[in-house]
Amino acid sequence: MSGLPLVIANPKAGGGTSRDRWWAASGPVTERLGPHDLVWTEAPGHAERIARAEGSARSLLIAYGGDGTASEVARGLAVSKGSAELGLLPSGTGNDFAAASGIPARLPEAARFLSRTAARATDLGRVEDGAGASRFFLNSFSLGLAASVAERAAAGGGLGRATYAAAAAREVVAFQPVPLRVGLNERPARPRTLLNLTVLNSRRFGAGIPLAPPADPGDGELDAVLIGPLGPVALMDAVFRLTREAHFGRREIEHHRITRATIGSLPGAGGAPELLAEVDGEVVRWRKALTISVAPGAVRIRRKEARPPDRNPDA
Repeated sequence: MSGLPLVIANPKAGGGTSRDRWWAASGPVTERLGPHDLVWTEAPGHAERIARAEGSARSLLIAYGGDGTASEVARGLAVSKGSAELGLLPSGTGNDFAAASGIPARLPEAARFLSRTAARATDLGRVEDGAGASRFFLNSFSLGLAASVAERAAAGGGLGRATYAAAAAREVVAFQPVPLRVGLNERPARPRTLLNLTVLNSRRFGAGIPLAPPADPGDGELDAVLIGPLGPVALMDAVFRLTREAHFGRREIEHHRITRATIGSLPGAGGAPELLAEVDGEVVRWRKALTISVAPGAVRIRRKEARPPDRNPDA
């Protein structure tokens, strides 16, 4: 057992380039981080298992990878109930949570950031289905178009930018809105037909899309963005508004601050018996109804404070 910081590194991140990137920058990284241990993950879920085992033995765990690796380490740390802080060294395709947290993309600068930045209490989202399956998420949970794109991209070889873009182009043309039953906070669940539903803990998802500009991962709430059916012209307008962070101006796009949501399919209206979701970049199939809740301050992450919010009121 070692008290040194532990880097939990995913060799598959960044399209399989992360190992080469690490060794190319290991000198400057070590100079900034100081002595540390390093372990390479061997399979999906390995980072979570390492974090569970080391959460009480170390003062700092560092996730080297993309959003999926960061999520795994955060989940393991939360389950372990250890006191270790979490640091992020981004090397994935999207790095949405790291970017929204002010962490530089280049490894030496990211290592310097970690050495100089205090840890802040950070929320996690939690998903649980009617069959008893559950998991935490660090950045985002999506149903609808985003989940379908993630599934197509994974079938095409992964979530690299080119693969993801190709999958998105195909799904946008063919995807049909999903009939769901949605309840937010204490409001009764009601039938909705949605193109996409995303619950976010930070402002970005999908490799840089600023879907929830007001989001703050330390405020004890989550941000739900619901997108109703959009025709081709309206969809193009929504995409343009996204680049300007002005998409909440469209009536088909709702933003809600939540601590809890319930979501279920509507089989009688053509809904599927399972709910296909994207959770921090991973495709997950859920059974029966879902409950999404916030776990306030579940982990401590070395990150910048969220920028002052310019919040729109709940739609």
